[in-house]
Amino acid sequence: MKKRTTNITLVLASIVLFLMGCTEDSPTKQDDVPIVQDTIPATMTQEHVPWPSLADSPWPMYSHDPQGTRRTTYEGPVAGTVSWRTELGGVGDNYGNSSIAIGADSSIYFISNNDTLVGSGQHRWVLYALHPNGEQKWVFSDNNHPHDIASGGPIITANNEIVFFGKSSLYANIYALDSDGVLSWKYTHSGGNWIPDNLNIGMDGTIYFIDSSGNLVALQEDGNLSWIKESNQSFRANEHWTLAIAPDGNTLYVPGAKNYAELYALDLNGQVLWEFNLGGDEHTMGQPMVDNQSNIYVAVGGWVDGVASEANGLHALNPDGSLRWRYNVDTGSDKYSLGPNGHLYICAGDELLALGYDGVEIYRSSLLTYQYSVIAMDGAGVLYIPGREFQAIESSTGTALWNIELPSGGWAGGAIGYNNHFIYAYANSSSDKYVLGIE
Repeated sequence: MKKRTTNITLVLASIVLFLMGCTEDSPTKQDDVPIVQDTIPATMTQEHVPWPSLADSPWPMYSHDPQGTRRTTYEGPVAGTVSWRTELGGVGDNYGNSSIAIGADSSIYFISNNDTLVGSGQHRWVLYALHPNGEQKWVFSDNNHPHDIASGGPIITANNEIVFFGKSSLYANIYALDSDGVLSWKYTHSGGNWIPDNLNIGMDGTIYFIDSSGNLVALQEDGNLSWIKESNQSFRANEHWTLAIAPDGNTLYVPGAKNYAELYALDLNGQVLWEFNLGGDEHTMGQPMVDNQSNIYVAVGGWVDGVASEANGLHALNPDGSLRWRYNVDTGSDKYSLGPNGHLYICAGDELLALGYDGVEIYRSSLLTYQYSVIAMDGAGVLYIPGREFQAIESSTGTALWNIELPSGGWAGGAIGYNNHFIYAYANSSSDKYVLGIE
């Protein structure tokens, strides 16, 4: 009897200790999201990753850097006023502008698909180079075929070359121009005749892109072909998004196509190291993002019998491809940024979400309108979110600082530039086709 009494006492003590540990203040994730690793800290310092092949500028490429963090050390606008406006003109329909890149000399580069082809009245693509005050420096086009467009945006390299994609008739071309707009080299791709999204660049200057056939292509710094990882039964890259590169430059993180793996990790020779595969109808919804610790963040979406998949959301992966945590949120390309403390900021519909490094929600803040373009963070921790209203938000609290009303229903590209400016290129189907300098 004494032994049974002792056992009952131990059980009761264990229950009391368990209940004491389950207070209302205990941090938890959403009920449907298991805590994979309780030891993940809420914050983790993130620093700028030097990239020798890129121009030393506030925003030299899409998403700012090869890791896709959408964060710069330069500070952006403070007043929330338009300091200059440059009209672009072109045909009435909206074919969009690319993302914006800033050169080391403060030049502004982007592609417009609304330029009017003389003699046809149809649209074509052109690459614009603007001075920091919005005045035109020069325009480049190798395209005399109507209806051809160029997706993605330019990369500005350390030797001041502007590298970008442009379609010409039946061919997908990669161009490199010098800072005066003179052609340095041109690569004509013999695979898929379309490159739907942005390029990326390795530490050694290798240019990477995904073509319309789901192949991953690597070009040497001089424009010669290095290798092609062709799509097959076990590998197909998602042609709608671009890849990300590890901070040490040695691993490529490639988004997977529908009915394939959600993410592939490849070495610099195009060999698959591992894949992250949920095994369902889900697919990647944007460019992966990589932090300083080589953890990868990938947005996943999909439908099963007309119902959103339970696996949808933002997945945080360890460097070996295993799952760290998942947060159930509807997001996608351009819609998240990584702060210097490891916090993630996500645009989801008309809300801004802040998550800790451990995936635990910190706050939700209402946005004025749905986001049009890339979310960007400056060196002071301010988030810039272009939509029907261009909004500046303090990232630590989610508090709106100021906003600027913009026309609706368009395509836009944006970047943080020099002298506390945000450069914003906008186009819709009416006459609204312009570039703004916001300070």
